[in-house]
Order: sequence, then C-alpha cells, then structure tokens
Amino acid sequence: MSKVIDVVWEFRYAYLSGLLVTLKICAVAWLGGLFGGVLIALSAEWRPRLVGWPFLLLSRMTEAIPILVLLFWLHYPTQAALGIVIDPFYTTAALLAVLNTLAVFGVLRNALRGVPTEMIEAARVCGVRRTRIFWRIQFPIAFRSALGSLTSSQVQILQLSIFGGLISVGELFRVSQRINAQIYRPVEVYTGLGLFFLAVCLPLNIFAKHLEKRVRA
Repeated sequence: MSKVIDVVWEFRYAYLSGLLVTLKICAVAWLGGLFGGVLIALSAEWRPRLVGWPFLLLSRMTEAIPILVLLFWLHYPTQAALGIVIDPFYTTAALLAVLNTLAVFGVLRNALRGVPTEMIEAARVCGVRRTRIFWRIQFPIAFRSALGSLTSSQVQILQLSIFGGLISVGELFRVSQRINAQIYRPVEVYTGLGLFFLAVCLPLNIFAKHLEKRVRA
C-alpha cells in the first residue's frame, strides 16, 4: 500500500488534473441530464404519446448499444460525415448528458406511475384540479421516492466518464495510462485510480442507499 501512496503522491498533480477534467464532464452531464430528464418526464405525463413513447423508445435503444460504440460513432464517423471536428471533451460530455437525461426520465417516469392511485382519486373526489394534484401530491411523492435511484444514476455517469479517455479526453483514466507509460507500474497506478473513484463514489452510493431505505420506511 505504501508503494501506491508513493506513486499517487509523486504524480498527485497529474491525478488531480485528470480528476478535474472528469468532474467537469460529470458537471455537464449531471446538470444537463437532471434538467432535461425532469423536463421530459413532466412533459410525458401530459403528452404521453407525443413525448413519452418516443423518448421511451430512444431509452431502450441506447440501453441496447454499449456506450463505447455510441462514443466512437459520435466522435469518428458522424463528425467525418458532417465534415466537422469537435473536441472529444464535448463529445463525451454531450453523450453522457443525453444518457443521463434518458436515465432520469426513466426513473421519474416509473416513480410517477408508482404514486398510489387512491391518493389521486381522493383528491379528484374533493374537487382538486388536475394540475394542483400533480404539483402538490403526485410530483412531490414521486420525486422523493426517486431520490435514491437518481443519486445512483449520477454515480453511474461518473463511472462511465472513463470512456472519454479512449478518445483522448484527459480525464482520470487517460492520465493513469500516461503515468503507467512513464513508469510501468500498473498495480500501483491503477490502484491509485481505483482509490480516487472509491473516495468519490462510495459516499454517494451510501447516501443513495440511505435515501432508498428512508423512502421504504
């Protein structure tokens, strides 16, 4: 373990620069995905055929294709066909934002459908308007029950960010590859990489599980 600490300390600035790039990618994906996913989920409740079904189909299609295939397809043949060159950072961030949008949409869609119909029917019997039922009863309950799953999906986006290194994004995984190419100590280098992800992802996973238990209780 001391050898791992020595390598991490020696290349601490390189690791931190990679971590900063990783967090920048995730910030774009998290903000874009949460905003877009919530917006689409709300729109799908009011226009299920116009909004809900197309995005549900798109979600199923992206789930069936590995992210690496999607990333390479966007970065190489798509840009070549359009005659443009986009920084791989933006390609990675955009793809993760789209995937996160679809993930958030799916989580909220299931949570909204899981709200007990008895509560909604009771409000209707009392003469409460549909919009008021949605914003005061249905959405708050659904959002609260979805918090744990939403947190877990954001952790998954963080983990998927390592694929950006395969198209030359200078994130943590790419930085680790460069360090290993210099000193060729894969055990220490990639253990250090694992420790960085453990330090970031483990607290978020614990927090997500805590939220899920509170909701069930």
